[in-house]
Amino acid sequence: MARPRKPQVTVRQDPFRTKQYSPVLAKARAKSTASRRLEAIADKLFHALGAAGARVEGNAESAAAFFDAEPIEFEVVEKLRQVRVPPSDWDLRLGTTVGRRGYAVELEPTGILVVKLDGYPPGKREWVDTSKSPLEAQIPDIVEAMRTASIWFHERREEDRAAAQRREEKRQAYLAEREIEEREGERWRRFIAAARSHEDYTIARNFVLALRGRTADTSLVVDGRSLEAWLRWAEARADALDPLANGIEAFFASLSSGN
Repeated sequence: MARPRKPQVTVRQDPFRTKQYSPVLAKARAKSTASRRLEAIADKLFHALGAAGARVEGNAESAAAFFDAEPIEFEVVEKLRQVRVPPSDWDLRLGTTVGRRGYAVELEPTGILVVKLDGYPPGKREWVDTSKSPLEAQIPDIVEAMRTASIWFHERREEDRAAAQRREEKRQAYLAEREIEEREGERWRRFIAAARSHEDYTIARNFVLALRGRTADTSLVVDGRSLEAWLRWAEARADALDPLANGIEAFFASLSSGN
C-alpha cells in the first residue's frame, strides 16, 4: 500500500524583510550606525576637552565646556533636511492645510554629523564630518576654537559689566544731581514764600501802628471787644507772619528742615 504523500508547504520570503529590499530596515541600520558614530565622536571630544583643562557637562545634543573664562555651549548632532511626505488620511479627511496642499514637511536625518558652537562667537562655529576630513581629525581644532571662544566671551562679558557699571554710575550721578536740584528748588520756593509772608507782616504791622495813632480811646468797645483788644489781636496775627521772628539763623535752618 502506497504511503500518503506529505503535503508540501511553500514558504514565501517577504521581499521587504530581506536585506536588499527593506528600506525601513536599511534606514534603521543607517540611523543606528550614525548614532553610534555620533556617540563615539562626542566621547572623544569630551575627553579631549577634559585633557585641555575644561569641565564638560551635558550630552552630545546639549553640552557645555567650562574653561577658566566662560562656558561654551555646543552640540554634536546629525544634520537634518526637510522632505515632503504625503498627507495623512486625517489631513485629507478634515481638509487641513497639509491636506489641501498635498504634502507635509518633515525633518529627515542625513547621516552627516556636525559639531556646532552656540552663542555666535567669532571665527569658525561649525565642523562637518566628511570622508576627507572626519570629525575625529578635527577635534584639536574644535577644542582650540572653544578655548578661543571662551576667552572672547569672557572679554565681552567684562566689557558689558564695565559698561553696565558706567551706566549705573552715570544714573546715580544723575539722581544725586536731580535730588540736589529738587532740594534747592524747594528751598527757593520756601524763601519766596517767606519773603511774601514778611511783606504781609510789614504791611500788617504798619497798619496796626497807623490804627494806634488814630485811636484816642482804646477802651471803646466794638462788637464785644475793646479797641485795645482789637489792636493786640491784629498785632499777634501780624507777628505770626514774620519769618524772622526767631532770628536769621533759625530762618535759614527752616529752609532745609521744612519747618
